[in-house]
Amino acid sequence: MTRRPPGWLARPLLAALVVRLAALLLAPHVPVLGDATGYLFLARDLRDHGEFADLQGGVRPPLYPILVAPALDGDAGDAAAFPGVFLVQIAADLGALALLAGLTRRRFGTRAGEAAGWLHALLPTAALYAGTVVMAESCALLLTAASLAALDALDRALDGPPRGWAPWALLLGALLGLGLLVKELGALVAAALLLALLLRRGAGPARRLGAATLAALALLAVTAPWAWRNLERHGVPLITGSFGHLSVVVDNAPPGESGWLLLQQHETLASKVELSHELLRRELLEYPALTAERAGQRVRLLLGPEDMLPSWLAMGFDGYQADARSILALARDAWRLPPGLGRAVQIAAGLTTIALFSLAAAGMALAGAGTLRRAALLAALGLLLATALTVALSRYRLMLEPFALPFAGLALATLLDPAARAAMAPASVRGARRTGLLVALVLAVTVLLLPAP
Repeated sequence: MTRRPPGWLARPLLAALVVRLAALLLAPHVPVLGDATGYLFLARDLRDHGEFADLQGGVRPPLYPILVAPALDGDAGDAAAFPGVFLVQIAADLGALALLAGLTRRRFGTRAGEAAGWLHALLPTAALYAGTVVMAESCALLLTAASLAALDALDRALDGPPRGWAPWALLLGALLGLGLLVKELGALVAAALLLALLLRRGAGPARRLGAATLAALALLAVTAPWAWRNLERHGVPLITGSFGHLSVVVDNAPPGESGWLLLQQHETLASKVELSHELLRRELLEYPALTAERAGQRVRLLLGPEDMLPSWLAMGFDGYQADARSILALARDAWRLPPGLGRAVQIAAGLTTIALFSLAAAGMALAGAGTLRRAALLAALGLLLATALTVALSRYRLMLEPFALPFAGLALATLLDPAARAAMAPASVRGARRTGLLVALVLAVTVLLLPAP
């Protein structure tokens, strides 16, 4: 007999399902563009030929196409994704909600767990990426949520005997490896969680190093078959995809040079990866002023309004035509969309982004120091630095939602419960309020007020 989820979890789960199924009705009208085109090609080739093809620009991590390939139907072209691929994504998104709400409940209580569930259920970007576009975001959220739950269990067991914490360390590493096989940004998640583990207070350095080593070995074991395949086929042992390297080349070319032309001059994937490493070195040492200018633009993009998802909806429903010559051109063109569905989603996404991260900041102040908070701060810092030096899209910040949600749930539950506030030290409540308001002010300026870079 299957157990029903408890009421505190069932309510936000049901709401999330309804919202995502409603979003699913929009999916047939949303054009398949950019990354979605490549993902569908990979999934169709895997279904039809049982092989994992390479794209013209490089390789994508394999797990997302593997998960959605069985959900494709016999329709030709983009219609093959509807509704099966979206149902897989919705299931992954609901799984992420359950894991994050459960993690929040264990750490901060039932009220906070339910609040976290509702926040994720009603987050427009999470719902729309699950139900309207063919993207790996929902599966990446699920693996990040599972990794955070494993990190929390490891954190609680680390003061005990090795037989208690070693299995959790292995599970954490395996989940981080699966995250790398879903999306390149999984590398930032893995780095943040492993570093947070190494910096944990209380346990001795040998124990922390042992847990991190076990996790790293499990990560490498999970990604080893994919790395070996890339080494044999391309001469480079990639443990995830190569599109991060290609984006580095396209968006970080030296002054007066075209990243696209530089890519075309290198025929093999190994040489393109090496070129990306070379450009990262050169942008820091040879043209730092241009790099600083680009970094400022990218931080503005990362902290600005949602652009890609609302522009896709605007194309399908509002007759909008995006300027897609480059990521920066697309973002500038879609910074303030004309009135319509796309603009409404853009505004809703901006307001909920401000609410989520300001609540998370307040919750971090309330929670105090800990491994989860350290992991969240490291992930935010890593994403900020990585995008500033490579390439930025506003949708990349969705990666931080699993890190933010437990603390946002704590803050929201505290805000709605006078008894909980009264039980806390007044100085702690004041500090949390100030921290949340400061983050809200910064994001309100960057998301709602600043012009495009």
